[in-house]
Amino acid sequence: MATIDHKTIDVSVYKTSDTDTGSASYQVASLTKKIAELTEHCKVHKKDKSAVRGMITMVNQRKKLLTYLRRTSLTTFNKIVKELNLRYRTSQ
Repeated sequence: MATIDHKTIDVSVYKTSDTDTGSASYQVASLTKKIAELTEHCKVHKKDKSAVRGMITMVNQRKKLLTYLRRTSLTTFNKIVKELNLRYRTSQ
């Protein structure tokens, strides 16, 4: 499996138009990039608990958006999960 460097994600690929910032696919890509940056920050600054809390909030928001995408557009969901190399596990 090819690994992707999440910090170099080009989020403009996921826009549906030039002014798009609200589509679920764009938001997932943007959150993925921010989560990768915060992960690196938290590895260096282990006692920064507010950054960890913010990162967990972003992960939960991304999960909600992925659930929405999976429910509404399965092809877009599969494309994004594959391109961004995300793990999505359904609740049991």
